[in-house]
Amino acid sequence: MGVIHTSHLERFAKGFEQKITNLFAKKTEIPTTLPANGGNAATVNGHTVAANVPAGAKFTDTNTTYSPMTGATAAASGTQGLVPAPGKGKQNSFLRGDGTWAEMTEATDADIDQIIAGTFNG
Repeated sequence: MGVIHTSHLERFAKGFEQKITNLFAKKTEIPTTLPANGGNAATVNGHTVAANVPAGAKFTDTNTTYSPMTGATAAASGTQGLVPAPGKGKQNSFLRGDGTWAEMTEATDADIDQIIAGTFNG
């Protein structure tokens, strides 16, 4: 799959809207209102920064080292890690599961139909 045109997006949006409508039509516990500010610590199990996180706490560890990710193969899973940097000229590429940067290809109406149906295999 690759470059997606406006017609693809419109087709996807209509199909996705129908899927979401059908999915949420089955839900009974959807809140009808939320606080305008998205809530605060009092709405998250009563935890607050002042009470549960020491003042001046830093969420980094200078002793932590990170390894590069390794890509998956047909025989083995990849490993988590830092994403490899894209090379010059790869600004329109995406990171594949095998750990390489690849160019996009042209999407088709059939691709969009398969995405909506949940059968797209790329």
